[in-house]
Amino acid sequence: MSFRKAAVAIATGAATLSLLPGACAAGFPQRPMRLIVPFPPGGAADVMARIVVSKLAENLQQPVLVDSRPGAGTVIGTDLFVKSSPDGHTLFLHTPPTAINVTLLNKLPYDTGRDIVPVITLGRAPLILLASPALQANSVHELVAAAKRKAGGLTYASSGNGGSPHLATELLRSFTGMPLVHVPYQGAAPAATAVLGGQVDFTITSVFPKAQIETGKVRALATTGGRRWFLLPDTPTVAEQGFPKYEASTWQGLSVPKGTPRNVIELVNRAALKALRSPDVVGRIGAQGFEVIGDTPEQAAQFLNAEIAKWGAVVKSSGARPE
Repeated sequence: MSFRKAAVAIATGAATLSLLPGACAAGFPQRPMRLIVPFPPGGAADVMARIVVSKLAENLQQPVLVDSRPGAGTVIGTDLFVKSSPDGHTLFLHTPPTAINVTLLNKLPYDTGRDIVPVITLGRAPLILLASPALQANSVHELVAAAKRKAGGLTYASSGNGGSPHLATELLRSFTGMPLVHVPYQGAAPAATAVLGGQVDFTITSVFPKAQIETGKVRALATTGGRRWFLLPDTPTVAEQGFPKYEASTWQGLSVPKGTPRNVIELVNRAALKALRSPDVVGRIGAQGFEVIGDTPEQAAQFLNAEIAKWGAVVKSSGARPE
């Protein structure tokens, strides 16, 4: 499986993974650490956090506790994080809303580019374009043609205004020019259920209804990543279907607050890289549908900045507003 091969391809920036002597020499960590996750327990972000912290704690020789702080579209947890002591003992799980909220929300109690310092990108997964079987479309081009034939355009479900599925669909609209009507739901599962039930024409979603795809109850027309998804290897990407610059993924990374010493950032990066090299962690992340990334702090910052710019442009062009 490609997610197992990913362990070999993790960023080569960390030449040595012998962290523990360096950790002792730096006097860090001195006490148990926490990872603030701005989502409720049980979701994909929470699962990813718990997979990684088990090995991260082992590598740093200190407990790393997952601290779930959901609310206000991740703003509550993010605000708590940026106001924490910049000594490396508080980490943050940054995700697509970290980038999207910069433009989506008029006023944030923090400056994302200034106050959030990326340490590493952990993993990335595509979304899936699911269409109702009642819709006569087996590809993205056929979906576009169907939208242009139908008076008023096709309806699409999302997990809510301003979320990744909503903006990924608006990005697709910008590439194709197809007329669409947005139908927001309270979460990804109800949105996918609406497609399965034929209430809406399609959705771009993080939900993977494998059994329903295999039995033809819903059609997977495409995945949205830069390359084919290992869980749907026979399903082409949107990019492969004639839109080579289209890409939309969900992802997670670790951050520290502004002012955290550079040697601490590097040490946490090495500890996280070592965790991501563990076959157990690679397998568990892959089982969640994510490809292991693992990069340098500089690369992680470049990626986050690129996502801020990309989704900021989509928010502005689509007129998306928070619920």
